[in-house]
Amino acid sequence: MNKRTHRLNLLLAALAVFAAQAHAQAAHVTCSARSIATIEALARHDHDGARRYLDVALQSNSQRMESMWDALIEHNWGAYRSHGVPEETAHGDHTTTVRLPLRFDHGATTSTLTCDPRAGGAIVEFSLL
Repeated sequence: MNKRTHRLNLLLAALAVFAAQAHAQAAHVTCSARSIATIEALARHDHDGARRYLDVALQSNSQRMESMWDALIEHNWGAYRSHGVPEETAHGDHTTTVRLPLRFDHGATTSTLTCDPRAGGAIVEFSLL
């Protein structure tokens, strides 16, 4: 094998390792990241994005979640501004609960979201109060 072929093989091997690592990182999305993405999508009125990480049962009831969010924005807290640092709690049943502080123009609250690995890591519980 000449030097050029050897360098090309090294480059291809490095690219393969990099691609495998990137795929593994993309496949593992934490419950905190799923929770933040869901809240941020709701704030943008991106209902499809808000449903992305919900399990099947929550997806089928997501219209209620969206209307609840819109009503809270309109009648109570005003526009969404930002979220605080998520607090993750792991449970003995392997679920993870995230408490995510939310800031609005006229107040603040904490959302609570639970992810379940048996549902592919999907959010299986969601509350805003």
